[in-house]
Amino acid sequence: MEERIARLEASVEHIRTDVSEMKGDIRRLNDKIEAVDLKHSARFDSLQQQMSGLTLAMERGFARLDNARERDRIWWLVISATLLGVMARGFKWL
Repeated sequence: MEERIARLEASVEHIRTDVSEMKGDIRRLNDKIEAVDLKHSARFDSLQQQMSGLTLAMERGFARLDNARERDRIWWLVISATLLGVMARGFKWL
């Protein structure tokens, strides 16, 4: 019986050393994962800043387009009125 207990104790000791090695490996992996996380979070922050800058630039561009479209509408109204005036004189309506 004591021989069996001695073998179990030896097996338990091997298991303890294996578990302690695994804990060390896990700690090293956690350090590596944290380093990668810091690296990627910095990249994501810079990308987010770039995207916000791009968003502002796009909004300004669309605002300029809206202003240009308003000018175009006025221009087309003037052209249409002129064309209708010419047609009215051509058909002797005026």
